[in-house]
Amino acid sequence: DHCFKESGLSNVVLKGIESIKCNACGEETVLIRRMGPLLRLLAVGIASQPFPLRGEEIRFLRKHLGMTQPEFAALLDIHPTNLSKWENDQEKQGEQSDRLIRLVVMTLDGAPQDKIAAAVRLFPKIRKRPACAVVNVDAEEMSYEYA
Repeated sequence: DHCFKESGLSNVVLKGIESIKCNACGEETVLIRRMGPLLRLLAVGIASQPFPLRGEEIRFLRKHLGMTQPEFAALLDIHPTNLSKWENDQEKQGEQSDRLIRLVVMTLDGAPQDKIAAAVRLFPKIRKRPACAVVNVDAEEMSYEYA
């Protein structure tokens, strides 16, 4: 198991990830062979979750789209200061802004229509957030789930 903090997300664990260990020093390095698909899987998983987005998740989604804060704020029609406060958990975004972020990300990322439709229906079905998200990694297929 590998806590995938390199993603900028504090609660993602990669299960079944391949690693190599140096015989001389004992240092272990994880091998992530399909980084692009993994990051896309995380983005769709985050945007599909039935919990309000946290600041680090909003930041991850924005960066996944390759956008700066001013660019993403302009797309959402908000001031960049508001976006910064959301990303740093200084202020909570409202339900409508939360839904808009999800829809923008999923649409620009080309998510399947069923995932986009599911994101629209999320509220008011919000539930308590679990401790972490788990990504089961396998050479052929990856899955994303909360544990």
